[in-house]
Amino acid sequence: MEDKTVKKFRNIVAVALSALMLIALCACSKDKGPDVTGKYICYEESYDNGASFNEPYGESYIELKKGGKGVYNVGLELNFKYTMDGDNFKGTVSFLGMEETMEGTIKDGIMDIRYGETIMHLAKEGVTPVKSTGNGGVSTSASGLNGNYTIYSMTISGQSLTYSDLVEGDMAEGSYVLFYGDGTGMLAFSGDEPESITYDEATGVITDAIGDTFPFSVDGELVTVEFANQDMTINTQIHDVVSADCYRDLAELTDVVQQSIDAHTTVTNIENMIKSIDYTKDEEQAYLKDCLEKAKKQMAYMDDHLQKVFGSQISNFEKYV
Repeated sequence: MEDKTVKKFRNIVAVALSALMLIALCACSKDKGPDVTGKYICYEESYDNGASFNEPYGESYIELKKGGKGVYNVGLELNFKYTMDGDNFKGTVSFLGMEETMEGTIKDGIMDIRYGETIMHLAKEGVTPVKSTGNGGVSTSASGLNGNYTIYSMTISGQSLTYSDLVEGDMAEGSYVLFYGDGTGMLAFSGDEPESITYDEATGVITDAIGDTFPFSVDGELVTVEFANQDMTINTQIHDVVSADCYRDLAELTDVVQQSIDAHTTVTNIENMIKSIDYTKDEEQAYLKDCLEKAKKQMAYMDDHLQKVFGSQISNFEKYV
């Protein structure tokens, strides 16, 4: 008869082997995801929620490394961590104790991400990108709706609100629907974060990120979207005087000015930290001086960017006057 101690030992070994096999299976399953590591070069970017795309001002790229680490370079190298869920990408950029999120997708060597107010399209080294045609930021013209539609009027529980009513109630700014030509887009209400949508122009249905659907109808340049207890009418014009193109150009210029101001503020803050008695250690001073050098490069880049954008917008604003 087998000794009880031996039996007990065999049971422990069996359990341990089972656990090792389970760990091995989990490890194998994790390795089955696509390898997204590599350097992705930005080939176009938008500062107006994807309504129009332009070539980047200066070198800009994202390098993804193994272990969920990466580098975002815009003249200044910023380290970040990232995760992948299928094709969905999410990164957290860290700089001087501050963190910002970038989100998007990576598919077939093309990275489409949103970072703050900027939407960027990047291509992995060796992959040929298909550049956007302009409005909507996509290369296809499958949809006649392709473009950025700002709010025009709204009906809530039977009460009609004109554009003037919406402006007075702080409901106009930031409310829009962005239709891409490939059947995807963005939906935003004033004060809320934009969310991804898909739409079918043939059936007149918009589907949001959680699967809720909303019918819409098209009447010339007006598009009416039906939500629960409210209808939102949008069009390609903000109102009768200022065109949507003017608004987009002004929004882009405002964003670039703010980015330049922020870059100068960062330099000033680091210079003050270097002078502070709170950071007197050699390693702290060395780190801050390195940060200052990089921040000054970023400031110079943003100043150059601002000058180029301002120069390109002058002729546009002359058309609106």
